Amino acid sequence: MLSDTSIQYFNTGDNTSVTADTNGKVDLAGTTQARNYIYSWITPWDEESIPSEPSETDFLKEGQIVTLTNLPAAPPTEPTYNFIRGIRLYRTIPTASGTAYYKLTDAWYPVAVATVARATNVATVEFADYHNLAKGDRFKISGCTDTSFNVTDGTVVSVVGNKTITYASSGADKATT
Repeated sequence: MLSDTSIQYFNTGDNTSVTADTNGKVDLAGTTQARNYIYSWITPWDEESIPSEPSETDFLKEGQIVTLTNLPAAPPTEPTYNFIRGIRLYRTIPTASGTAYYKLTDAWYPVAVATVARATNVATVEFADYHNLAKGDRFKISGCTDTSFNVTDGTVVSVVGNKTITYASSGADKATT
Protein backbone atom coordinates (compact mmCIF):
# COMPACT_ATOMS: atom_id res chain seq x y z
CA MET A 1 0.00 0.00 0.00
CA LEU A 2 1.38 3.34 -1.00
CA SER A 3 -1.62 5.24 0.38
CA ASP A 4 -5.35 4.77 1.02
CA THR A 5 -5.98 4.92 -2.73
CA SER A 6 -2.76 3.54 -4.27
CA ILE A 7 -1.02 0.16 -4.29
CA GLN A 8 2.06 -1.16 -6.03
CA TYR A 9 2.31 -4.75 -7.21
CA PHE A 10 4.43 -7.01 -9.39
CA ASN A 11 2.68 -8.00 -12.60
CA THR A 12 4.24 -10.23 -15.25
CA GLY A 13 1.92 -8.75 -17.89
CA ASP A 14 2.18 -5.46 -19.73
CA ASN A 15 3.26 -2.43 -17.72
CA THR A 16 0.31 -0.22 -16.74
CA SER A 17 1.37 3.01 -15.10
CA VAL A 18 -2.01 4.05 -13.64
CA THR A 19 -5.25 2.14 -13.17
CA ALA A 20 -8.30 3.94 -11.81
CA ASP A 21 -11.31 2.04 -10.48
CA THR A 22 -13.98 3.79 -8.46
CA ASN A 23 -15.65 0.49 -7.46
CA GLY A 24 -12.82 -0.41 -5.09
CA LYS A 25 -11.57 -3.31 -7.26
CA VAL A 26 -8.22 -3.56 -8.99
CA ASP A 27 -7.58 -5.90 -11.91
CA LEU A 28 -4.12 -7.40 -11.28
CA ALA A 29 -4.07 -10.00 -14.04
CA GLY A 30 -2.43 -8.12 -16.90
CA THR A 31 -3.45 -8.02 -20.53
CA THR A 32 -6.43 -9.93 -21.89
CA GLN A 33 -5.52 -12.33 -24.70
CA ALA A 34 -7.73 -14.12 -27.18
CA ARG A 35 -6.92 -17.84 -27.27
CA ASN A 36 -8.03 -20.79 -29.41
CA TYR A 37 -7.23 -24.49 -29.15
CA ILE A 38 -6.92 -27.24 -31.75
CA TYR A 39 -5.98 -30.92 -31.64
CA SER A 40 -4.71 -33.46 -34.13
CA TRP A 41 -4.72 -37.27 -34.06
CA ILE A 42 -1.31 -38.92 -33.52
CA THR A 43 0.15 -42.40 -34.02
CA PRO A 44 2.99 -44.15 -32.14
CA TRP A 45 5.32 -43.20 -35.02
CA ASP A 46 4.66 -39.47 -34.48
CA GLU A 47 2.45 -39.22 -37.56
CA GLU A 48 -0.06 -36.41 -37.20
CA SER A 49 -3.41 -35.73 -38.87
CA ILE A 50 -4.63 -32.39 -40.09
CA PRO A 51 -5.86 -30.31 -37.14
CA SER A 52 -9.39 -30.01 -35.85
CA GLU A 53 -11.43 -26.87 -36.28
CA PRO A 54 -10.34 -24.17 -33.79
CA SER A 55 -12.24 -23.96 -30.52
CA GLU A 56 -14.46 -21.05 -29.62
CA THR A 57 -12.29 -18.07 -28.72
CA ASP A 58 -11.55 -17.68 -25.01
CA PHE A 59 -10.51 -14.30 -23.60
CA LEU A 60 -8.07 -14.86 -20.77
CA LYS A 61 -5.89 -12.92 -18.41
CA GLU A 62 -2.32 -14.00 -17.75
CA GLY A 63 -2.21 -16.76 -15.14
CA GLN A 64 -5.82 -17.88 -15.52
CA ILE A 65 -6.41 -21.63 -15.42
CA VAL A 66 -8.18 -23.14 -18.42
CA THR A 67 -10.10 -26.42 -18.40
CA LEU A 68 -10.65 -27.92 -21.84
CA THR A 69 -13.71 -30.10 -22.38
CA ASN A 70 -15.21 -32.10 -25.24
CA LEU A 71 -11.87 -33.48 -26.41
CA PRO A 72 -12.14 -36.93 -28.03
CA ALA A 73 -11.81 -39.66 -25.39
CA ALA A 74 -11.08 -42.42 -27.92
CA PRO A 75 -9.70 -42.67 -31.45
CA PRO A 76 -12.07 -42.55 -34.41
CA THR A 77 -13.61 -45.91 -35.28
CA GLU A 78 -13.15 -45.63 -39.06
CA PRO A 79 -11.11 -47.08 -40.61
CA THR A 80 -11.34 -50.10 -38.31
CA TYR A 81 -7.65 -50.18 -37.33
CA ASN A 82 -6.08 -46.79 -37.90
CA PHE A 83 -3.12 -46.85 -35.45
CA ILE A 84 -4.31 -43.61 -33.81
CA ARG A 85 -3.26 -43.71 -30.15
CA GLY A 86 -3.84 -40.15 -28.90
CA ILE A 87 -4.23 -36.46 -29.59
CA ARG A 88 -1.74 -33.59 -29.80
CA LEU A 89 -3.09 -30.39 -28.26
CA TYR A 90 -2.14 -26.85 -29.38
CA ARG A 91 -3.13 -23.33 -28.36
CA THR A 92 -2.65 -19.94 -29.95
CA ILE A 93 0.13 -17.69 -28.74
CA PRO A 94 0.75 -14.10 -29.85
CA THR A 95 3.99 -13.48 -31.76
CA ALA A 96 5.64 -10.42 -33.26
CA SER A 97 4.25 -11.34 -36.68
CA GLY A 98 0.73 -12.37 -35.60
CA THR A 99 -0.59 -15.49 -33.91
CA ALA A 100 0.86 -19.00 -34.02
CA TYR A 101 -0.11 -22.37 -32.57
CA TYR A 102 2.05 -23.68 -29.72
CA LYS A 103 2.15 -27.40 -28.83
CA LEU A 104 0.90 -28.02 -25.28
CA THR A 105 1.05 -31.81 -24.92
CA ASP A 106 0.45 -35.26 -26.33
CA ALA A 107 -2.39 -37.10 -24.60
CA TRP A 108 -2.30 -40.86 -25.18
CA TYR A 109 -5.36 -43.08 -24.92
CA PRO A 110 -5.37 -45.96 -22.41
CA VAL A 111 -3.90 -49.29 -23.52
CA ALA A 112 -4.97 -52.62 -22.02
CA VAL A 113 -2.41 -54.63 -20.03
CA ALA A 114 -1.77 -58.12 -21.45
CA THR A 115 0.62 -59.61 -18.85
CA VAL A 116 2.53 -58.57 -15.74
CA ALA A 117 5.42 -60.16 -13.81
CA ARG A 118 7.72 -59.12 -10.94
CA ALA A 119 11.29 -60.15 -10.14
CA THR A 120 13.59 -58.48 -7.58
CA ASN A 121 11.25 -55.48 -7.12
CA VAL A 122 11.01 -54.72 -10.85
CA ALA A 123 7.64 -55.22 -12.57
CA THR A 124 7.52 -55.99 -16.27
CA VAL A 125 4.33 -55.00 -18.06
CA GLU A 126 3.38 -56.15 -21.55
CA PHE A 127 0.53 -54.18 -23.10
CA ALA A 128 -2.00 -55.49 -25.60
CA ASP A 129 -0.91 -52.82 -28.09
CA TYR A 130 1.80 -50.18 -28.52
CA HIS A 131 2.20 -48.19 -25.30
CA ASN A 132 3.81 -44.90 -26.51
CA LEU A 133 5.74 -44.49 -23.24
CA ALA A 134 9.33 -43.36 -22.73
CA LYS A 135 11.71 -43.74 -19.79
CA GLY A 136 10.61 -41.37 -17.01
CA ASP A 137 6.99 -41.10 -18.20
CA ARG A 138 4.22 -41.37 -15.61
CA PHE A 139 1.46 -43.97 -15.94
CA LYS A 140 -1.42 -45.66 -14.11
CA ILE A 141 -2.37 -49.34 -14.04
CA SER A 142 -5.70 -50.37 -12.53
CA GLY A 143 -7.97 -53.40 -12.55
CA CYS A 144 -5.27 -56.11 -12.54
CA THR A 145 -6.37 -59.51 -11.23
CA ASP A 146 -3.33 -59.33 -8.93
CA THR A 147 -3.90 -55.92 -7.32
CA SER A 148 -0.25 -55.67 -6.22
CA PHE A 149 0.48 -54.49 -9.79
CA ASN A 150 -2.05 -51.63 -9.65
CA VAL A 151 -0.19 -48.32 -9.51
CA THR A 152 -1.52 -44.76 -9.55
CA ASP A 153 1.66 -42.76 -10.17
CA GLY A 154 4.16 -45.19 -11.69
CA THR A 155 7.33 -44.12 -13.47
CA VAL A 156 8.70 -46.02 -16.46
CA VAL A 157 12.18 -47.32 -15.52
CA SER A 158 12.93 -48.80 -18.95
CA VAL A 159 11.28 -49.44 -22.29
CA VAL A 160 11.90 -53.06 -23.23
CA GLY A 161 9.96 -52.91 -26.50
CA ASN A 162 7.01 -51.35 -28.32
CA LYS A 163 4.62 -53.18 -26.02
CA THR A 164 6.73 -53.72 -22.87
CA ILE A 165 7.99 -51.50 -20.00
CA THR A 166 9.42 -51.99 -16.52
CA TYR A 167 8.77 -50.03 -13.34
CA ALA A 168 9.84 -50.27 -9.68
CA SER A 169 7.40 -52.45 -7.72
CA SER A 170 8.22 -53.77 -4.27
CA GLY A 171 6.75 -57.11 -3.33
CA ALA A 172 7.16 -60.82 -3.72
CA ASP A 173 8.36 -62.18 -7.04
CA LYS A 174 5.45 -63.17 -9.31
CA ALA A 175 5.46 -65.28 -12.44
CA THR A 176 3.94 -63.89 -15.61
CA THR A 177 0.19 -63.59 -15.22
